Amino acid sequence: MEGFSLICVLDASAAASVIFRRGAYEQIINTLSRTDSVIVPDLYFSEILSVVWKTLQWTDDKSVGADELCRRGYSLIDNSVPVLNYWKLIIDVSNEVKHSPYDISYAVLAEKTGGKLISLDRKLIEIAISLGVSVLSL
Repeated sequence: MEGFSLICVLDASAAASVIFRRGAYEQIINTLSRTDSVIVPDLYFSEILSVVWKTLQWTDDKSVGADELCRRGYSLIDNSVPVLNYWKLIIDVSNEVKHSPYDISYAVLAEKTGGKLISLDRKLIEIAISLGVSVLSL
């Protein structure tokens, strides 16, 4: 459809599925391949570093190193948006719904850009839907 653009906001839970090739990762990859743009709040990079580090601390499988795993996560996105652009709204929404600003930043970014949220975090999905944010179901 001409003039139509599909923007997706990928959260760290969905990215982790792809990075470690677990769960719904094939469905997520397929969905991302059909989008025009995949965006994230800039805190995504720190969240990916953290999930890779934590996972490697607790697994005996070191067949894929941290650098490769982080590259997998970073290669999924087209653009990042500074959290500073929406910090006030993020903290206001977090206070309203009593949920982490880390998670809420993904929902706010989707709402402000007209993007669709891709997440495996059930609580975030529930909150996003209650806020009127479009969520791609997996």
